[in-house]
Amino acid sequence: MTSTGTMVAIGQWTGRRTDDECRAVATQLGQRHPAWIIWWGPKTRRYWALPAEPLPPEPALEHVRPDGLEAAMREVEAWLGIGGTQTRGGASAPRRGSTARPQPRRETR
Repeated sequence: MTSTGTMVAIGQWTGRRTDDECRAVATQLGQRHPAWIIWWGPKTRRYWALPAEPLPPEPALEHVRPDGLEAAMREVEAWLGIGGTQTRGGASAPRRGSTARPQPRRETR
């Protein structure tokens, strides 16, 4: 929720948001992904995430859009077999020791 009490839709990201709205989105992401510590960086204007439990190597993730950060978190969870999240198709993410590896994303800026 924003300071005005309205929910911010993570998947419907359009235009520039206020810092309060971005913090609200980071809080929503944190509630949906309790295995991660998530915050909004007002100076960098990016969302950041670290695993709540130390992992080798500890990935520090960042993205300008909340849906991009969420996708990166799912990718790390699938790669390391943590979090117990589900893929978009509803199947469980691969567990630790799986041979599945995430494919590199090609982003345009």
